[in-house]
Amino acid sequence: MNTPIIDILERQGKKTQTVQWDDGSRLLFLPYGGRLLGLFTETSDLNFFWVNAKLSDQQSAADVFVPNQWQNTGGERTWIAPELDIFFRDYPACQVHWEPPQLDASEYDFEKNDSRVVLSKQMEIYLARSSKQVRVSLKKEFTSAPNPLRLDWDFAEDFQDVSYAGYTQRTTLCYKGDGVAPALGIWNLNQLPHGGTLIIPTWYPTNPLLLFGQIPSECLLSRPRSVVFQATIPGEHKIAVRAAASVGRLGYVYRQNETSALVVRNFFNNPSGDYVDVPKSSPDDFGYSVFAVSIDSDLGDFVEMEYHAPAIRADIGEVCTNDISQMWAFRGNHEMIQKIARLLLAEDPY
Repeated sequence: MNTPIIDILERQGKKTQTVQWDDGSRLLFLPYGGRLLGLFTETSDLNFFWVNAKLSDQQSAADVFVPNQWQNTGGERTWIAPELDIFFRDYPACQVHWEPPQLDASEYDFEKNDSRVVLSKQMEIYLARSSKQVRVSLKKEFTSAPNPLRLDWDFAEDFQDVSYAGYTQRTTLCYKGDGVAPALGIWNLNQLPHGGTLIIPTWYPTNPLLLFGQIPSECLLSRPRSVVFQATIPGEHKIAVRAAASVGRLGYVYRQNETSALVVRNFFNNPSGDYVDVPKSSPDDFGYSVFAVSIDSDLGDFVEMEYHAPAIRADIGEVCTNDISQMWAFRGNHEMIQKIARLLLAEDPY
């Protein structure tokens, strides 16, 4: 993998790791922060993910790792929900969003063999609403995810010029303490280049909840079987969709040099589960499993595809929650990427 970011990060004292699956998919891991920083096809060093532009040279890279600020390197990360408990330490005051360094700014244990990678960590987390300090373990296991369309011979010839990369992620969150802890959930987030179209397939027409920002009506469409978010506007904006409406898949289409890219997250969506992340203004409004974010501000220029898994219920004897998902990424000409988006997301992105 010939990418300058590896050398830049190592000069900052942040060692990277790489792996290649049998299908040619290549992954770049940053154990600091528990990140999967890059996803690449077998033949291209063009990253599907967004990486902080400050990591493009040594001088600005140091600014990413300043203590007591969000050390947002990019790529794939895992946070823990509810956000109100873990990221707003002064709740009910919510003016300051604080990213716990034990999640985002510390080393994870790293294991690798030919067929899997594991990132893991035990940590203590303060929960603001209950004023509790709890100990948890977080484990992320990565294995291959073969092209989901590889056996669909009706389209095999069409896709000869489309490149693919992917992975399967198994995430486990366990409560390690004694007594009864508030419900905690896995929150997986993926950052992608700004300027494309987010597609959230749904079972029925649904109006997404606007969590922050102001999105023009022409950029946020509720269609019969999807929510479509044109992530092309400046500022910071976030929407949420309930688990009951989500089909367990979301995707993002964007232009990349002379080609188009499609990144799809496939995950287990359980409307009977306890989705505990809630809006700041409505702390009893539960049930949201899918979130989409568009950022073009001082924080950077990226889009986030986010989903939650049902929470641990320690009050009924559950001490672990397990989640499995796949990431499928395609690159090719605009027509073919549009066709794959229709097949996997039942939606035309343009």
